[in-house]
This record gives sequence, C-alpha cells and structure tokens, in this order.
Amino acid sequence: MPGPARGPRCGGLGRLEVADGHFEAAWAAYDAAEELLGGDPEEMDAATVEEWLELMVDGRACQYSIEHQLEQALATLAAARPVLDRGSAVRKHGYYFHLAMARVAQNRFRVDETDLDNARRSLAAALEAEEKDVGYATFFLARFLLLHGDLAEAEGHLEHSLAMAERIGETGLLAYSLQGLAMAALRRHDTAAVRALVPRVLAEAEGMAAPDYLAGAKACLAWLAWQDRHPDDVIKLAEGITTLTTGTPDAGLYYGPVHLWPLAAVHLETGHLAEAVAATRRLRDHTQFPDGLEAALTAAFQAWDQDQPDQASIHLTAALDRARALGYL
Repeated sequence: MPGPARGPRCGGLGRLEVADGHFEAAWAAYDAAEELLGGDPEEMDAATVEEWLELMVDGRACQYSIEHQLEQALATLAAARPVLDRGSAVRKHGYYFHLAMARVAQNRFRVDETDLDNARRSLAAALEAEEKDVGYATFFLARFLLLHGDLAEAEGHLEHSLAMAERIGETGLLAYSLQGLAMAALRRHDTAAVRALVPRVLAEAEGMAAPDYLAGAKACLAWLAWQDRHPDDVIKLAEGITTLTTGTPDAGLYYGPVHLWPLAAVHLETGHLAEAVAATRRLRDHTQFPDGLEAALTAAFQAWDQDQPDQASIHLTAALDRARALGYL
C-alpha cells in the first residue's frame, strides 16, 4: 500500500527485493522459501508454521496488495487463516492489518464495520508484540476511522500514535500522525487547527521522501488556499501534486485527493466546466464517497458525457455543496 507508514512489511527473503522494486526476484524468493518449508501447514510444527505464516501474510499477501492484485491477496490470507491461531501475536497483527488494507483498497477506500473490526484486531494483537507495532496499528485504525467519518475517535487515536512516536523516536509514525490530525481537522472544517498543524506537517516533509506524504502535505495547503480565496494558489499546488505523483499512482491515495475538491470548485467558479469535471473524475479514481455524494457525481458525469453541460454544471454544483457539508471542501 502507498506510503512508508505501512505497519507490517513484506517480509522474509523477499523484503530487500520488494524495497528495491524487484518484484520478480521477490516472487522467486517466496517460491523458494515455500518449497523449503514444504508440506501441509496443518502438519507443520509451531516454528515452521510461524515461518510459513510470515511468508504467506507479510510476504505473498503484502506483495499482491502492492501490485494491486487484491483478490489474490485476500485469497492468500484466506488460505493462511486456518493456522493463524497457531501463530504469534506478530503474525496475527500482520494478518489483520493486511486483511483490512486489502479490503479497503478493493472497496475504493470506503471503510465498513468489518474493516474497523479487522483494524482493531490488528491493534489488539500488536499490544502483545512490539511497541512500534502498537504505534502503527493505532495510526492505521485512526486512518480507517477517518475514512469512515468517525472523526472524534480517529483524533483520539492519532493523538495517541503521535505521543508514542515522540516517545520512541519513530519519525515516520510521527509525520503520518501529524498529517492525520491535519486531515481530521480539515474534515471538521476547523481552518484554524489545520493552519496550526500544517507547519509541523511541512517540517516533517523534509525527512519524508515518500510522494504520498508530500502529496498530502500539499493537499492541506491547497485546501487552505481555497478557504483563503486564493484560486491561483489552488491551481499551482494542484499542478505540483500532479507532477509529484506522475508515475507513482499510489501516491496520495488517502490524503492527496483532498486538493481535487478545491481544484474542481475553482474551475467551476471560473466557468471551466470541462476542467471541473476532469478534477472530480480523478476523485472517483481514488475513492468511493457516501451515497448522496456518489449519486451527485454520477449524475454530473452522465450529463457531461451526454453533452448536457448545463445539467452537468447543476449536478456538479450540488456535488460540491454536498462535499462541503461533509467536510471535504
């Protein structure tokens, strides 16, 4: 999944190959490891089951998710489930983490109660593992809560993950926790809180080479520029995000699209309907929104595709009004 704050990593013999982007070599390493382990996992001893679970969960399932083969990721996790109870807390933490991530990605980042339950299971298992695991599990639960619209609970977990990051010196967790808090404040339409958090988010960007983090930071700036009625800055920042994420489609999947709402609003306000439609289509590439907002966007796209610009403008205006009410704009 996008961004360095991943929680469990693709593990075992394929870790270095994955980090270097050598996916074929990673798969070869996984195949070789599985052949060495051999046999039916139901018949393996405890130590071998632990290695097999690491291979299947933090290896194969994670790799499938990275390559956006989400059905295969979920199938791999399903194959591992019968022996999960024989694994360690670390393996259970990884299993529920990757299960939640794959389901959420498959559903275009629309989170349901099952996903939240999986994230909570991941956190519960992490509490029996390492403190660093607890920190990331807490952060990802907060991220899912934020996507689900549970802002107050999300902020509570983000404050906790931030405090843990500061205590243990985990810079990636600290950066993403700050960014998550900024996004929660944005959804509450608390401009003052966003403005106060953004300098801290940007300060962490100096040490974060990950495009998804930088895209999220710039998205906050674009949102603030829209609130301050600086449309030229919105467009300039949006162009910067596009340049940043070109060739890296994963970048900003969680937070980057925030800038597209202000961009669409700027274009619609200035009469550039084609550009406004294009911006909101890009939003739909990233995520699935609540039903009322989804319906308004769908109606706008259908009208545009049927060469009905007046109707498209009406529906798109309704979509932006709905997005504003939901805290996206």
